[in-house]
Amino acid sequence: MPAVFYSVPTQGFCHEHAGWCVFNDLAIAGKAAQHDTGVKQLLMLDLDVHQGDGSATIFEDDPTVFTFSIHCNDQTFPTTVQQSDWDIGLPAGTTDSEYLQVLHDVLPKLLQQVNPGLVLYNAGVDVHQDDALGKMALTDAGIAKRDTAVFAACAQHSVPVACAIGGGYEKSHHNIVRRHMLLHRVAAEHMPAFAAVMTAHRAAAAKRV
Repeated sequence: MPAVFYSVPTQGFCHEHAGWCVFNDLAIAGKAAQHDTGVKQLLMLDLDVHQGDGSATIFEDDPTVFTFSIHCNDQTFPTTVQQSDWDIGLPAGTTDSEYLQVLHDVLPKLLQQVNPGLVLYNAGVDVHQDDALGKMALTDAGIAKRDTAVFAACAQHSVPVACAIGGGYEKSHHNIVRRHMLLHRVAAEHMPAFAAVMTAHRAAAAKRV
């Protein structure tokens, strides 16, 4: 399994419960990883501005998948919020510092508690202050720091990450693409750390053979 890889889904892949899309890309990828690689525990880390209602519904009775969502409470979508294993709703206008404080407080505890073999990360950029639907107030720098926090915490806990770009609603496609590129740039910076993680995983697997 690679240390970090990318999926480029249709918008709203985590909201199929509300009719936004047909398939949940990360849910399918996660179950495939369990089937094909033997990963036992998954963590669905949904940081899109909307609650990950589709993932919450799909995995509500699956103890091998822990669903976690940080989202904006003051949204009209999804109209009915589902119950993730852990939901954190933040108010409209949440800034970089407020958002990052919450993430830094909960992410290490979450990884320690769940102890996943793989993290499936929805890096939605609709948390941006200029997003037409998001209602939060993160900047480009804040989104980059969010992604950095995720990669750094996962590397520290020796767990690989599968990332999906998502969200982003603005007339300027250039701005949306630029924000999605932040994830790739931050991931590239953390590749040496994840390479070390995977080297350790392979060495441990070789000893078990």
